[in-house]
Amino acid sequence: MIGFCNIGQTQQGVELFRIYLLPEFVGQGIGGLLLARGEQYLRKQGFSSYFCFVHSTNEVGKRFYEKQGFQHVAESDDNDEWFMEKQLSEPGRNLSAIVMSHEKPPSEGSSL
Repeated sequence: MIGFCNIGQTQQGVELFRIYLLPEFVGQGIGGLLLARGEQYLRKQGFSSYFCFVHSTNEVGKRFYEKQGFQHVAESDDNDEWFMEKQLSEPGRNLSAIVMSHEKPPSEGSSL
């Protein structure tokens, strides 16, 4: 196993509890694919958003979540933890393009 994400329902809504990758796999798009798979499941279950907390000094984490479409909701912060929420798009929207582009990267010199 190289990584996982753990998403579950709480009294506040659906929360991304944690996402982990072995260090040598960070920066290869795998974290985004893990989230995409979790989001696909959430959409099928009828959820329209989910959230996570990230430490206010974790710049790498904040950039990752922002790149994945999460937005900081400052009024819901918990001490030094940023509350970040993502609204889910309609089922399947852009998901196949993300998965396909990761599975079959274009050869050098080719264009999409």
